[in-house]
Amino acid sequence: MEELQLRLLGGVQISLGESALDKQLSTKAQLLLSYLVMTGRPQARAVVAGLLWGDKPESDALRSLRVELTKMRQAGLSDYLEVTRKTIGFNQNAPYWLDVEAFENFLKQAALAEGAAARSHLREAVALYQGDFFAGFDVPDGAIYDEWVLVERERLRVMALDALEELVQICLEQESYEEGISFARQLLALDNWREEAHRHLMLMLALNGQRSAALVQYEICRETMVRELGVEPSAETEALYLRIRDDAEWGKRVQTRPFPPLPVVTEEEAWETPFQVPPATPFFVGREKEIAFIRQCVTDEETRLLCLVGMGGVGKSALAIHAAYALRELFPDGVLWANVAGTDPMGIAAKWAGAYGYNFSGLRDTNERFAALRAMLAEKQALLIFDDVQEVARIRPLLPQKGNCFTLLTTRNADLAFILGASVFNLDVLPPENTLLLLKKIIGKARVLNEPEAAYEICQLLGNLPLAIAIAAQRLASRPRRRLSDFVTRLRAETSRLDLGVADREVRASFAISWSALDQIQQHIFRLLAVFEGRSFTADVVAAIADMDYYQTQDRLDALVALSLLHEAEDRRYRQHSLLAAFAAEKLQEDTIPYRRMVQYYLGFASDNRHNYKQLQPEWPNLEASIQWAHKLGMWQTVVDYARILKDAWFVQGRFTEARHSFAWVDKAAQYLQDERLQAYNLLDWGEACLEQGDFAEARTHFEAAKSLCEARNDEEGLARAYYDLGRVSLGVGDFNEAFAHLRTSGQKRQAMDDGAGVADVLYQLARLAYHKGDYKEARTQIELAYKTYREFDVQAGMMRSLRVLSQVLTRLEAYDAAEACYEQAIGLAHRLQDQGELSMLFLTRASLCTQQNNLEMALEYAQKSLLLCKRLGDRRSQAQALFQLSRINMLMGRFEEAFGLGQQCLDLCRGVQDVLGEAFALCQIGDALYQLGQKEEATDCWQKAKALVAEVQNRKLEQDLLDRLNGKFSFGEKRPPEGK
Repeated sequence: MEELQLRLLGGVQISLGESALDKQLSTKAQLLLSYLVMTGRPQARAVVAGLLWGDKPESDALRSLRVELTKMRQAGLSDYLEVTRKTIGFNQNAPYWLDVEAFENFLKQAALAEGAAARSHLREAVALYQGDFFAGFDVPDGAIYDEWVLVERERLRVMALDALEELVQICLEQESYEEGISFARQLLALDNWREEAHRHLMLMLALNGQRSAALVQYEICRETMVRELGVEPSAETEALYLRIRDDAEWGKRVQTRPFPPLPVVTEEEAWETPFQVPPATPFFVGREKEIAFIRQCVTDEETRLLCLVGMGGVGKSALAIHAAYALRELFPDGVLWANVAGTDPMGIAAKWAGAYGYNFSGLRDTNERFAALRAMLAEKQALLIFDDVQEVARIRPLLPQKGNCFTLLTTRNADLAFILGASVFNLDVLPPENTLLLLKKIIGKARVLNEPEAAYEICQLLGNLPLAIAIAAQRLASRPRRRLSDFVTRLRAETSRLDLGVADREVRASFAISWSALDQIQQHIFRLLAVFEGRSFTADVVAAIADMDYYQTQDRLDALVALSLLHEAEDRRYRQHSLLAAFAAEKLQEDTIPYRRMVQYYLGFASDNRHNYKQLQPEWPNLEASIQWAHKLGMWQTVVDYARILKDAWFVQGRFTEARHSFAWVDKAAQYLQDERLQAYNLLDWGEACLEQGDFAEARTHFEAAKSLCEARNDEEGLARAYYDLGRVSLGVGDFNEAFAHLRTSGQKRQAMDDGAGVADVLYQLARLAYHKGDYKEARTQIELAYKTYREFDVQAGMMRSLRVLSQVLTRLEAYDAAEACYEQAIGLAHRLQDQGELSMLFLTRASLCTQQNNLEMALEYAQKSLLLCKRLGDRRSQAQALFQLSRINMLMGRFEEAFGLGQQCLDLCRGVQDVLGEAFALCQIGDALYQLGQKEEATDCWQKAKALVAEVQNRKLEQDLLDRLNGKFSFGEKRPPEGK
């Protein structure tokens, strides 16, 4: 028998299975059915006829009643009606769902529960209240409308208003301002005379950073009070308004502080201790022994990595969440959380770094970002939680290799723990007494006590798995009159039908029953969620894929949340459990239309937000999936459009791995579209992404292929770019002669095309080349020309970089006043352009200048500032340079032990980032420190190793310094240590 569903809050919708009965039944038949279900007892025929047809004689009214009953039977409602010669009733044992019953039951359970469980019930109740009872429903000549509908409407409205008021208060206490704003607006939509609700909305808008909206809300409040009640707002409301109006910074000060563009660099920076854990599961029971075991592992210094292993739906994530709340006081640096299955590793790295005020987006190489994150975490004492780990590769780059962090993983795959060398805790199902307690918390203690055997069997049939029980219990909670024994019968049939393994069968049985209870639109929405494959998403994209109104879609998603078929994620996003996502995929089958709509939605989203990196950040996994689907579906022009739109964001945000994957698909698209120009320029983009990741071999391959295509097409612009990029490759691998030849060719072509900014780029690279070779006079000539050209075309970023390099070159040439002037100009541009990376290098430039002028205390200060900012940015290559400078300064101050230690740190970083020239300088510096400490053999060994490395990078100046040391011609009393890169 199919389930009859009646939605009476916010209008009238009646459906039987997939049939919309409100389209088939008359207005009075709908009202009759609703009345019978709501009253829950048989009604005398004469009474019902009089209520519905009070303007007719009794015989006519009874005849009209018989006609409507016949039509209701024809519509398939025979089994739902209990009709005798004298009475009419509704069959309470038939499968049905009534939103009013569910609404009242959730409020009843909220009153009996406490804490998170009570809040969960309240949220589910208000989600069901879509509007007034029988809103917009008119029954002419029916006394029942006045005698019953209006009374019920007012009763339910008061209940909804009270629930909304309580939720607003909860949101204020928990500082959940966005959610609270939504509840306050829902409350005012029902009753806009409530001044306190207006005041709460003003307050939350201000605290949420929406000061202008808060001031507008005051005007709305005032107009409403004057128009409806003839009074001005109260003194309390007026005082809040004046506070918001007169203090523009008030709301901002209570917000979590964002990472500032140019921070004041200090050792001590007051960042709010992060706690990124999702809200506590409202119906969590038991697991006291498991949490105690995790606590024991945390305090055991031998265990730093613990893996919770268990079947799907056993409650691994819920245990991790509650363990985090229970153990947070043990971690002074907070708790970091990552949903691994639905978030890309770079997104996790950015979120975790941002939690401490670090910003690694300036690092061009992905591995560098991960290394910077690990280095940051090594200095913290935090709890790191990786939820739903399915592949080791997705978390390995994020795992700190040393330090005091404790890492907790949840996974279904025990092999992952073995690969990572983690301790393992096998999580079993809940014991029967706890699963019964879970059932009681959701559906109410009375129902379980009334049918204890049926309750016990429900838990057994669902394998005592928390996820399955929660989903089944939410269905029962929304059907308070459904007997548990009837549900057992349905559950038995469903579990026997499924040809699956035991655990899968138990979980899937609850899924299947909940699926069958959804109406046609909810099933459609649930099915479409398969396109996200467990990734988080917003209501906007679902509305676009479903081709539905946004607010209607959001209501449907919230209804799925209430049924535990979907979960709310951070920032008004949603996420589906991986098992439910797989179930949705089965329901979607091979329908590709939703995927095409997803591709088109995210293409528009990318176009609208191409430079809004904050908006792009949470959508990167969905954008990457959309490009993959565009490629899979042969949407070739769409693949090209995605790459064109996102290229700048990929490069600015350092998402080079994604860029390389996408450029590979664009290459196929270009071949399919037979567009050689597109193919050539895409190869250049592809090669530049490889170059940024230090993959010189693949970069060269793409640049050479692009050069050949451009030569065949006589494309001088493409050739100029190809030679320039090939020059950068040669410079990167230390082949300075080839680098010079390629850059000179590029410069000639760009000059012929009158491309001034392009010529300046070539001159800048030629200056870098000369600088690396130690030819400072040539470097000065080239960098001065580069600066002049950049200034002519007002390329301020190029001017800033050129001035920094020029200051470094002039320092080497001992033109200190000129070097100081260049530094001052460059630092002004860095502040204007908000370029943190340049600021860190300029601090280092100033440190070098002060060192050369023997102002060692100031040199030490600037080198330390540079090091701190480089750490904040995660720039390990620049950190190595700052450490080298600090080592050099300490040498000059006679602190040889400190110089040796700093040199070792520099060496480790240089090796980590494969900086051969930096490694040579570090070894030279370490050798100098050892020599001064009387360890001459060890010093000589370091100089020999440095000399071998210098042969690879062709730095004549350093090579001569090392020869002097090895030949005994170097006197520390007469000459400074090596100056560095």
